[in-house]
Order: sequence, then C-alpha cells, then structure tokens
Amino acid sequence: MAAHRAATRYGGHRPSGGLLALPPDLLAHALSLLPSVADFSAAARTCRVLRSDGVVERAVRLRLARARVRVPDCLPPGEVSWLAALLWLEVRARHGERCVVGAGAWHSAAVDARGVLHV
Repeated sequence: MAAHRAATRYGGHRPSGGLLALPPDLLAHALSLLPSVADFSAAARTCRVLRSDGVVERAVRLRLARARVRVPDCLPPGEVSWLAALLWLEVRARHGERCVVGAGAWHSAAVDARGVLHV
C-alpha cells in the first residue's frame, strides 16, 4: 500500500534514492533542521512534491513547535496560505514582534497591529 501511494505521489515514478524517497513525515523532520526561513521558501519554490504533499508546511510547524510558538487554529485574516502565515510566524519569532521588512524599490509592505503582513 505504501509503495502504491509513493508511486502515485510521484506521477507513477517511484524515486530510487535521495531525499524524495523518504516518507513525507521523515522528510518533513529532515527539512525542519534547515537553518533559515529562506531555506524553507527556496525548498517550497523549487520542488513541486514538497509543496503538494505539504512537507514544507509540516517542517515549519515542527520548527515552530520546538520554539514553543503558538500557531493559530484558523488561517489569520489577510493571509493567503498556511505556508506563508507559518513562515511569517517564524520570522517574527526569530526577530521579535517588531522587525523591518524590506520590499524593494517597486513594492511596499506594512504590518498591522495584529502582525498581519500586507503587501
């Protein structure tokens, strides 16, 4: 049964080795050991499997649990995805409630009193 799930998960092709051959829970644990939020963001952008299985989201949740950061039960207003909300919680936990957000020359960003990022 597990082999069938893995084959379905990878479009009919089961990986023969490497990280993607690991079960999703073990892969999430491995990713939770990445050193920075930027690494999670890069992993989510570069690998469809990590996004579609929710592995990156689970990894961020594991990191937040280890840091004793409370994750809300419902997606906060203004957030478009759980992954974005969790990554923002990680940034706030690491750098404090008030941190500078750089958005570049053509964009702007603001954080409201509840800590929701608006771009």
